Amino acid sequence: MELVPTAVVGPDGHQLGLGVKKVVKRHKRSAAKEKQSTPANQSTSVVATLDEIKKLREEVLKEAIEEGLDYLSRGE
Repeated sequence: MELVPTAVVGPDGHQLGLGVKKVVKRHKRSAAKEKQSTPANQSTSVVATLDEIKKLREEVLKEAIEEGLDYLSRGE
């Protein structure tokens, strides 16, 4: 199982925040057998807490600032 970041979108189409989607990776043979017995894909969405969203935003901003400073220091 792998956690994949995803956007949480409200009913009006605007982004409400960040979430995490659990993706279950399967072998091709077993996935084909399971598709016969299960009607829908086996993925579940989990919404991140506000603190986790703030922490992720801080990390992304720090990385963006560092990359920007690196770019400027190279003089390109």
